[in-house]
Amino acid sequence: MSKVQLSDIAKIVMGQSPKGETCNLVGDGKPLLNGPTEFGDFYPIAKQFTTAGNRFSIKGDILFCVRGSTTGRMNWADREYVLGRGLASIRHKKGNNYNHYLKYLIDTNLDSILKSTSGSTFPNLTSEMLNSFVINVLSDINAKKVNDFLKNIDAKIELNNRINRELEAMAKTLYDYWFVQFDFPCLPSDYRPSGQVNPNSDLAEKIKAFSTYTKVGGLPLPDGIKWFVYVILCEAGSFYKGMTNDLYRRFYEHYTGQGADWTKTHKPKKIIHWEQFNTQDEARRREEELKTGFSRTWLQRENEKIKKYGYKAIDGLPAHQTRLMPAGKMVYNAELKRGIPEGWEVKTFFKCCRVQYGFPFSTDYFNTVGNGIPVIRIRDILENSISNYSSEQNIDTKYLINKGDILVGMDGNFHINYWAKDNCYLNQRAVKLSETILPNIYLKYQIEPFIKLREKSVSRTTVGHLSDKDLKSLSIIIPSKEVLSSITSIYNGVLQRMIQTKNENQHLSELRDWLLPMLMNGQVVSTGSTTRAEVPEPVEGIAAEPNVEYKKG
Repeated sequence: MSKVQLSDIAKIVMGQSPKGETCNLVGDGKPLLNGPTEFGDFYPIAKQFTTAGNRFSIKGDILFCVRGSTTGRMNWADREYVLGRGLASIRHKKGNNYNHYLKYLIDTNLDSILKSTSGSTFPNLTSEMLNSFVINVLSDINAKKVNDFLKNIDAKIELNNRINRELEAMAKTLYDYWFVQFDFPCLPSDYRPSGQVNPNSDLAEKIKAFSTYTKVGGLPLPDGIKWFVYVILCEAGSFYKGMTNDLYRRFYEHYTGQGADWTKTHKPKKIIHWEQFNTQDEARRREEELKTGFSRTWLQRENEKIKKYGYKAIDGLPAHQTRLMPAGKMVYNAELKRGIPEGWEVKTFFKCCRVQYGFPFSTDYFNTVGNGIPVIRIRDILENSISNYSSEQNIDTKYLINKGDILVGMDGNFHINYWAKDNCYLNQRAVKLSETILPNIYLKYQIEPFIKLREKSVSRTTVGHLSDKDLKSLSIIIPSKEVLSSITSIYNGVLQRMIQTKNENQHLSELRDWLLPMLMNGQVVSTGSTTRAEVPEPVEGIAAEPNVEYKKG
């Protein structure tokens, strides 16, 4: 190992804020970074742009905070950014293939770097302080090996983070379709296409894929005897009228372009009216009636009632109710003041989950060295982190957090997240929600809009509080048993996978952090897929014990 100044191995670009009049929020120019508020797990998300940047990072640079209470925080540049005065970009002079080594070299020496800062209240780092900082470095060969080892761990952690983001996005998309637009699968389990015996035929599976509540929900099943007249609402507000002995199959045929010429060029949206008859002749006569000018006017008028008043007006006057028999019928709910699917219900929040507020731990027993039990505070919720322990005795197990529980902060920022770790206890001014009748992912999406609205309603000069009264005022939509069974199976699988990847990342981070001092002073050298220990020369300022066993978790 050798001792060098940071400027000997790294190029440091200090940020400089562009003029205010060149900045915007609409994407004009290049993305501008001002500080850690734009940092993500690995990469930043720019909120501002500028047409006149002076200092730039390039893809692969280390983004390093140099001002204020967050001095020393780092992120990776995934593209070119304009650097504001709160940031610097740092890159190894030998190229990106050494940047992971450089980042963790800085990270290992961060405490010493911060001791050189100026500023009476918050630290500030100047270009001179960074460039002149003296640091111990490995040979280029070993530095490259360490770089590749750390890069592989970070890549796996970022892959897991991306998997979780995609799982969360898919779960939210599914929620929006099923429980906001109410476009959930609705084909009855005993349905079979008219003329077929097998309910699991290829045709039945195809029809099932297109049969959602808003399109065909609540329609009668074919029985081989009854005939139906139907009216389909198409795009641009036109109607198509027809007759069939199988409403589900006929709508599928229209929707996939196998029905009529009109529905091939005017995409069907849903069945807005149907009538049942004992014979085909009766159905045919009614179909002809619906195709007259008078009936077209009647359909327009009755459909306008649905659009204006829903299926039942707020005051309940019969004159406001449509005479149509539509698929996907919605029933007005007085608590929510809007319609929900027929057969669904609304319950109070406390009847939908187990609610437990945190324990008022005494700060006299708090510590950060791992003595006692992990105590989860509001600040820990978003990152699933453990920043504090308590040696206080005889804490009731009802305050123990289970994996998958929803945690919600009740002071300041109302953080909300799923918990992924074992043997942690909840501190006061936070609440945990445990699953009973609803999957926790669904419950989180149900209460999030209220939590966010409550947070926004708090004055900037006032600390916000989420109260027991607030939670008791919440109303939760309970889907039908069939829909609830389907979504519970899906969501519990998603949450289990998300927790699994979070825990894998925790173990990878712990392994990396345990190895880091030994990697940086040459005690452990990576040889690709394995690492081996070497007898090191003592290095001032870096402590590591090669004989200490790594303990997972």
